[in-house]
Amino acid sequence: MKQLNNTLIVIAGFAGSGKSTVSKILSKKYSIPRLEIDFFGRESIKMDELKNISADKKFAISYKITFKLAKELLNNGQSVILDINMCNPLSWQELSKIRKYNKKIFILKCPFEICKKRVGERFLLSPKKQLIDGWNVDEVKYKWDFIEKKNYKSIIKIDAAQNIKKVVKAIIDLI
Repeated sequence: MKQLNNTLIVIAGFAGSGKSTVSKILSKKYSIPRLEIDFFGRESIKMDELKNISADKKFAISYKITFKLAKELLNNGQSVILDINMCNPLSWQELSKIRKYNKKIFILKCPFEICKKRVGERFLLSPKKQLIDGWNVDEVKYKWDFIEKKNYKSIIKIDAAQNIKKVVKAIIDLI
């Protein structure tokens, strides 16, 4: 991978597609800061100071904070890896505001059943109780469908059903 300056690397996908695993590997290997939107969202839900704010509003705030941090890092000449599901239109809105920097947007494509299985293994739950943010996986399949339909020129789709080392290598080769 060439030297990266002021580059936003977006690793996106549905839960279980491997985005956090891939982004952690890339972050460690290249010493690039990694921001995980879901982390900020989950943490905001736990905060007593925000108990009177709806979960949807908390996640919206977490998106804005994450993108603001990414812009700050980019403004300081750093690259940043953004680990994000991209199922929420807010992701696309915030991403579109980052114009003056090099962006590499990778969507990890993985069949729904494989994602569902991985989520179940992650939480060691029975297939009937596989949860994503409190929802049964089958109840949020529309989010998987949303990602599958995205087809912008700037998006690079990676087959995430393959071995994780191959996924990482494919991304490194394209950066």
